[in-house]
Amino acid sequence: MAVRHISAAAAAALESEDLRAALEFVYEISAVGDPDEFADRTMRGLAELVRCDYVSYVETNPVAGRATALTEPREAIVPDAAEALARNLGEHPLVRYYAETGELRALKMSDFVSQRQFHRLQLYDELFGPAETNYLLSAVLPVSAGLVVGFSLHRRSSDFSERDRSLVDLVQPHLAQAYERSLLRSAVGALEDAAEQGDPGLVGLGLDGSVLWVSPEAEQALRRHFELPAMSHRLPDAVANWLSAGCSGPLVTSVDGRRLRIDSLGGRPAALLVTERAVRPSAEGLGRLGLSKREAQVLALVAQGMTNAEIARLLSVSPGTVKRHLEHVYAKLGVHRRTEAAAAAWAAD
Repeated sequence: MAVRHISAAAAAALESEDLRAALEFVYEISAVGDPDEFADRTMRGLAELVRCDYVSYVETNPVAGRATALTEPREAIVPDAAEALARNLGEHPLVRYYAETGELRALKMSDFVSQRQFHRLQLYDELFGPAETNYLLSAVLPVSAGLVVGFSLHRRSSDFSERDRSLVDLVQPHLAQAYERSLLRSAVGALEDAAEQGDPGLVGLGLDGSVLWVSPEAEQALRRHFELPAMSHRLPDAVANWLSAGCSGPLVTSVDGRRLRIDSLGGRPAALLVTERAVRPSAEGLGRLGLSKREAQVLALVAQGMTNAEIARLLSVSPGTVKRHLEHVYAKLGVHRRTEAAAAAWAAD
C-alpha cells in the first residue's frame, strides 16, 4: 500500500496554546487504570485536542479478519460497525499500510486516496458512509506485528490540517506509554488473582509478544507439550500463532495423558496462565457435545492417541465401524481431521 502523498512541508509549527493543550491531554491519560479506561479517556481527550465530529478506537487483526470498535460519543457508532470493519479490512488503506509497515506516525485517509476513490470503496458504503465520515486522521499503538490498534478522528467536512497531524504526532509516544501501563496494570491484577487461586503457571509478555519472564511451573509444562530449546524470549510457534490470531478462547493441547490449557490474562494479551493436569477425556464428559454413547467412547479413545484398529479391538467392533463413528463425530463437531476432534475432546472434558 503506497502513500499517495504527504505534505512536503516540515511538521507544522505549534502555538503555545497547542502545547498547553497537549500537556493537559498527556496528564489526563497518564494515570489510567485498565485498557478499557485508557480507550475511553483517550477518545475523550483527542476529541478536545483536535476538532472533529467523533473519535473511534479500533483493534484489528487483518490476517484473521477480526475487529472491535468503540466511539466517543457512543451514539456515533453505526450498527454492526465492527462486523463491517472486519469484512473490509483488506480494503482499508490506513489499516493495510500500518499492518504492512509497522509505522507509527499519524496518517490521514487523504494520504492514500482521493475523496472520489474513498467513496467508491465498499468500506465507505458499509461503514464510513453511514457514519458520515469523509476524512480521517489516525494514530496507532505499538503492538504485535500484523495487528493494528489505535485511534481515528473523524470529520464530515474539511480535511485535517498539518497542524492537526503535528499535534497527534506530538502526543503519540505518550499514548504508547499510557497504553503499555494500562496493559501492565491489568496484567498485574490478573496475575494476583491467579496467584491467590493457587495457579503458579504464569508467563509475562511484552507488547511485541516476547517473553519477559516465565515461572518454573509454566516452563516445565510448555516443555512437555512443545519442542523448546533453552527457554528464550520467544513463545513456541503454536502459542505465538494463537496469540496473533486474537486468542479468542483458550489454547488446549494434550500429550501422554496430560492436558495443557493456556489462557490470556489482562484483557489484551499481556500475560498467560498455563495450567496442566493429568487427565484423559471421558466418554461421560464428551456426551455433552451431543454425541451418542458409542461416539463419545470412540472420541475419548482417539483423544488418548489410539488408532482405529486399537479402538476396534478394545470395543470388540470392526475398524470400519470405528471409522463410521468417527465420521459422525467429525460432522457433529464441525471438524475434518482426527487431531481437531482430539483437541475438541480435550477442550470439552
